[in-house]
Amino acid sequence: MGVELQALAQQNTWSLVPLLSGKCVIGSRGVYPIKYNYDGSIEGYKARLIAKGFTQREILDCTETFAPIVKLVTIHCLLALTSVHQWLTYEMDVNNFFLHGDLHEEVYMTPPSGLCQQGESNLVCRLHKSFMLGLHNLFQITCATSFTIALIYVDDMVITDNDESAI
Repeated sequence: MGVELQALAQQNTWSLVPLLSGKCVIGSRGVYPIKYNYDGSIEGYKARLIAKGFTQREILDCTETFAPIVKLVTIHCLLALTSVHQWLTYEMDVNNFFLHGDLHEEVYMTPPSGLCQQGESNLVCRLHKSFMLGLHNLFQITCATSFTIALIYVDDMVITDNDESAI
C-alpha cells in the first residue's frame, strides 16, 4: 500500500484539508487482490486504495459518477475475434485507480490509514483526480496494415492487434 499511496501523492490525487461544515465525506479502503497466472499460480500481489464512491448521492454529493465496467458480452466478443483471427492478446494493469481526470466537483474522502500524523484527525482528502471520467471502454485504431483494439476496465486493459509490432 505504501507504493500505491506514493504514486497517488506524486499524481497530486488529493490535498489534506479540514472538512468544511455541511460537506459529506465518502469512505476509503485498501483492497489487496491476488493476481493469478493462467495456470493458477500466483503472479503477484496488488494493493489498491479505493474511494467508496457508491455512497455518494446524485445531486446532493455529485452530478454524476462513472466507473468503466465492461459487459461480459464485450469481453466474449473480443476473445472470439482474437481466437478466430489468431491475434496475440495482452493484458496489463494500470498502476493505480486514480488517473488523470480532473474533478470539477468538491469530493472529500476519508484518509487512508496512516496518512495523517498525530493531531491531524480532523483532516480529509479533497480529491483532485478521479477515476477514468468520460472514458469509453472499447477503443479501436485502424491504420494502413493494422487493426488495434483496446478494452479498458477499471484498472486493467486488454489489447490485441493483427500486427504485433503495432501494439
